[in-house]
Amino acid sequence: MAFQHPLDPPVQWGAAERCGKLVAQGVLDAADVVPKLFEAAMRAGYEGEPSGLRARLAWNVADVADAWRSRRDRMEFRIRRAIAPLLSRRAPAMEIVRTAHALNERDDEPLLRREVQSIVAEEMAAFLRHRARRPRRVG
Repeated sequence: MAFQHPLDPPVQWGAAERCGKLVAQGVLDAADVVPKLFEAAMRAGYEGEPSGLRARLAWNVADVADAWRSRRDRMEFRIRRAIAPLLSRRAPAMEIVRTAHALNERDDEPLLRREVQSIVAEEMAAFLRHRARRPRRVG
């Protein structure tokens, strides 16, 4: 995480961390977020060096976004790994979806719900394609 100067406003600093997650999810753009956070800090009476604050806020958003991107990549892998045995034993689709969402929720939801749904759908389609290519046993 970026260095927080003692004069940096805690409200904007915390907002920068929350925005970093949303930037990683593609919901917000860092180029839009940082100026808004900076403007809010200045309106709130920030008394330090403005350029330093702007840079630290930008670094914080970027650092948090990078950390969340890593968490998102790991979560995608974990979901794929967790639902593979369910697909193999032909579990009901709702059980597979619930398992994927539960795993994402336990890790503070790095993925959006639609992304979890998409991963499950991709894995189901891949499983069905693979199964369709296998020769059927006769006899």
